[in-house]
Amino acid sequence: MLLATGTALAAQAGLQGQDGDFAKGVEDLKQQNWQGAISSFQTSLKTHPGRADALFYLSQAYYQNGQVSEALATITKAVQLEPQNAAVEQKYGEYLCEARQYSRGIDALLGARRLDASLEHIDFDIGMAYYRVSSFNEAIRNLELAVTREPANADAAFFLADCYSFKYDWPHAEKMYRQALENGKLDGATYHGLGVALLHQGDPSAALALFQKALTVDPSLVETHYVMARALRALGRNKEADHEVEVFKAIRQATDAPAALPRLTDPDQEAFWAACQRLLERDREHEALELLRSSGQKRPYYLLGTLYYSMGRFKDAQRVLDIALASGPQDPDVLAWMGRTELAEGRLPEAEARFRQVLEMDSGNQLGLAGMGAIRHAQHRWAESAGWIERSRTREPAALLDLCDDYLKLDRRKDAELVAELVRSFGAGDKAVETALEKLFRGD
Repeated sequence: MLLATGTALAAQAGLQGQDGDFAKGVEDLKQQNWQGAISSFQTSLKTHPGRADALFYLSQAYYQNGQVSEALATITKAVQLEPQNAAVEQKYGEYLCEARQYSRGIDALLGARRLDASLEHIDFDIGMAYYRVSSFNEAIRNLELAVTREPANADAAFFLADCYSFKYDWPHAEKMYRQALENGKLDGATYHGLGVALLHQGDPSAALALFQKALTVDPSLVETHYVMARALRALGRNKEADHEVEVFKAIRQATDAPAALPRLTDPDQEAFWAACQRLLERDREHEALELLRSSGQKRPYYLLGTLYYSMGRFKDAQRVLDIALASGPQDPDVLAWMGRTELAEGRLPEAEARFRQVLEMDSGNQLGLAGMGAIRHAQHRWAESAGWIERSRTREPAALLDLCDDYLKLDRRKDAELVAELVRSFGAGDKAVETALEKLFRGD
């Protein structure tokens, strides 16, 4: 829809094929080169200001690059140029919702539908906007329209089922979860939702099978352990139910702990991280820094260091973390990440000194506590390692694997099995983590 709409706008303006930068931007979008598309459309707009199609495309490139505020500002200009363009108004509503301006976003989406009720996914977009603000009656009304018009839209069926669940309408919820599965939405959340619907309709056996499937597909689904316990108890399998409750409590406790990784303020954090990482992979550090600064981050070098660390580029991580340390007062989080880079390079004495410095500044620093645990684990001091990692309440799979290994070495197998559930939850989808966990329990 994006390319077709932009082409139509270009034809209306009589500019299609006359602007090389515009054409390059379109090609960049097709190739998912978001940063390249941004540059091309910006250049196009300098030579041909006031092009609604270029603004439309540029907003999409910004959005895909994780720059939601820039996307919204750009599509706003397009709306001002083309106030009766339904597709532009629809995109404006979408971005308002992404920026959590739901009331204005819903108004824009409803306006787009009044202009053109045949817009692709418009009923779904409106239904999702209402879903996000928990207006479930309106969400149901619009998602029912979406499912009627697009019976193969698995996401519409899933969220409609979710709305029915909130209204305790279990038969309709079951029907829609099944429709989502039939149309290819084979994720853990769908199996979980269908299991809950069946459990509430008195079929714990079928529900249990679905909960087990959900956790196989996505081990990070914390609530599934809780409802699985209910299904097991309904089947008289109380010992297994007790175990699932223990797993649920352990994961919730770890989830309630402070996050070790810094949280970004951008609404679409995953896309933002990915955009920065792509720039670093191409050795375009300066552009990554500018992207961090433009999003309002106050510690761009610190964030850059954590990204380099996650990519395994420890020398680069240490270099930019040194800059972060020199640019302001000593920060325990920056020092902790310095310790992590030293630990990753096998420099245990330096890393331990760094972590102790962190803990002197902040005795509850999660990275500092987990770091001390990693050092003691490397020194085969299993009990001390376990003590440090337990205190950290970390969610990081690598540290939890160390803790699991500590417990096995200390002949605390039940504790190890409980931690293994945490590893499966927080390391969901990471094949290296899954393989490492299997090797631990095989005794490799």
